[in-house]
Amino acid sequence: MSTNNFCPNCGKPIQAGAVFCGECGFKVNGEQSAAEMQKDIQPVPQQQPELPLMQQQQQQQFTSQQQVYAAQTGTAEWSTFPQIYDKLPFSEETKKKYFTYRGRLNRWAYFCRAVVVAIVGGLSVAVLAGAAIGIGGGLGVLLGILCIPLYIAVMVPAIMLQVRRWHDLDKTGWLVLTTFIPYVNFATGLYILFASGTIGPNQYGEDPLQGRR
Repeated sequence: MSTNNFCPNCGKPIQAGAVFCGECGFKVNGEQSAAEMQKDIQPVPQQQPELPLMQQQQQQQFTSQQQVYAAQTGTAEWSTFPQIYDKLPFSEETKKKYFTYRGRLNRWAYFCRAVVVAIVGGLSVAVLAGAAIGIGGGLGVLLGILCIPLYIAVMVPAIMLQVRRWHDLDKTGWLVLTTFIPYVNFATGLYILFASGTIGPNQYGEDPLQGRR
C-alpha cells in the first residue's frame, strides 16, 4: 500500500487519495468547511437547573399578589421600588392608604386620614422637640437634629394624600406644591377639603364614591 501522508489525528499512515483515515475515520482529504469547524469547537450550552417546585410556586404566588395589589389600588409605581415599599415599617393596609399617589381620594377619607397624619406626626415632632429643649446640651442638639428627618417622614404621607385629593378633582397632583406658598396654601387647603370630586371615572381612576352617591 503506497502512502504519502499520515493522519493528523492518530498519526497512522494513510493511503494516497484517501478521504478518511482507515484507522480512526478522521477526514483527511480536503479542509473542513467553516460550518464544520464551528460545529466542532462550539461548546454545548449548559442547561439551567430548574428551581425546586416549592420555590417556583412561591415565586408565582408572590408575582400574582403583586399584580392583584397593583390592579386594586393603582399603585404600580411601587413595583419600580419594591425594596423601598417592602421595607416600610407599616402594614399593607397602611401602605395602601398613606404611601401611594396613584388613584383618587374623596373629601371625607382625605379629612380623616389627614387628621391621623397631623395628630401622629405633630405629636411625634412636638415630643421630640420638647425633649431636645428640656435636655439641652449635646444630647438636646442631637434630638433637635432628629426632628428634621421625622418632619420629612410626616410630610411624605401628607403630600401623598393631597396628590390623590387633587386627582379626585381631576387636576394634576403637582398642585400640591401650592402647599408651600404662604397664603395660597390656606386657600388651596380649604378648596381640596370642601370641593366635591368629579362624578364617575376621570383620567386618574375610578370614582371612590361609586355606588354611594
